[in-house]
This record gives sequence, structure tokens and C-alpha cells, in this order.
Amino acid sequence: CSDGATARAFGVAREGGSDVLAIWSTPDGRAWERVEATGDGLSSNRDLAVADAACTPAGLVVVGFETGGSGRYPAAWYSADGLAWERVDLGIDLEGELKAVAAAPSGFIAVGVVQDGDSRPLLLLSGDGRTWYEDPSGAFEIEGATRTRLTAVCPAAARRTAIAGWNATPPCTGPIPAGITTAGGPTSWSTETARCSTSPASASIVSSAFRSRLSRRRRWVLRFSGEDS
Repeated sequence: CSDGATARAFGVAREGGSDVLAIWSTPDGRAWERVEATGDGLSSNRDLAVADAACTPAGLVVVGFETGGSGRYPAAWYSADGLAWERVDLGIDLEGELKAVAAAPSGFIAVGVVQDGDSRPLLLLSGDGRTWYEDPSGAFEIEGATRTRLTAVCPAAARRTAIAGWNATPPCTGPIPAGITTAGGPTSWSTETARCSTSPASASIVSSAFRSRLSRRRRWVLRFSGEDS
């Protein structure tokens, strides 16, 4: 990701028997160097995984998950300058993982899945990248579905944000309601109801501002209202 001046790549390095959040930076896309990051929570004796990052002049957020003997849990890190980092408290104590994060007009939005009896979509909001809370709207939950998750988030036109995911609850499989933020704010969503089909294909969501490969087994095309495809 890039904040407009510096591009950064994120991953996990194995150092001294621990997993460590690793950061590389480049000014031109050619010459890369490992960033000497500092801060609490950069290393873990459990397995770390990085899924996505969002970089803005106001701060950087990295999301993923941590896996150990007690299960897999969502994880996120924040930095104001790309050098000093902190592991942030997401305010949830459920197994799951974060799959994607994006900058939004209201701050940051992170999406994924949690195991709360069944697997359900996880949508986290933050105004500053450090303090997070779960979206209370329930806009992306499907009644009767037991295997759903959010998989992608990205900026859309007109200062909006597009989100998508998928439902693997038989026999109705395919994208869960996809949505974009509306003028009502970060918890006001305009959604499209997923179509139901049992035919195998591959899944994709297509719009001018949003293109995310979701599955190699099912084909879907959704257009966000108000977006040119």
C-alpha cells in the first residue's frame, strides 16, 4: 500500500523462534529495504498471518490473524508514521480472522469472519486506526445462514466504500449481500440481496471501483447501486 509518498509491503518473518510483523518500503518500486519497526505486539510465539493493509497520511493499519493452540483470532496493528507500531485491541474475544482493510471517509473499515456458534461476517470500524468497534447494523448477516464471511473492502466513487463477501451455507451458496456506504454514515448500508443457486461455477464481484475474486467454484456478478460497471 502507499500513503502517496512511500509504498510499503507487509508480511511475517521468523526471528528467534517467534513470528514478527515485517515491513518493507520503497520510494520508487525498485529499491526496497526492510523497515526497522519498533513497538509492542510486533512479535508473537504463535503463528501470525498478514492479509491486507491500508496506508494513509493519517496512519497505517495492517490486519490478519494469529493462530495458536487456543484457536485463530483476528489481529491488527497501527502506526502513525510506519516506524513505531502497536498491536491494537479490536474489542472482540471470538475466534476468526480479518481478511481486508481500507481507508474510508470516516476512518478505517476492516472485514472478515468470526466464529460465534456459527461463522458470521465481521465488520469493524475505526475513526483513527487505534480504537475499533463492531458495526451494529447487522446489514451483512443472512437469516438461517451458518457459514458466511466478508472478504473484501475498498474505496468506491463519491466518498463511499464497497464491501463484499460470500455465503457457503448449502444449498444457497454465493455472495452475501454486497453493499456500499450511503450518506447516512458508516453504519448505514445500501445492500443488494444475493441470488441463490446450486450450480457450480466461480464467484466474482465486478464494478468500476471494485473487482475481487471470491471463489473458483461459483460465478456471480453484482452491480452496486449508483456505480457504473
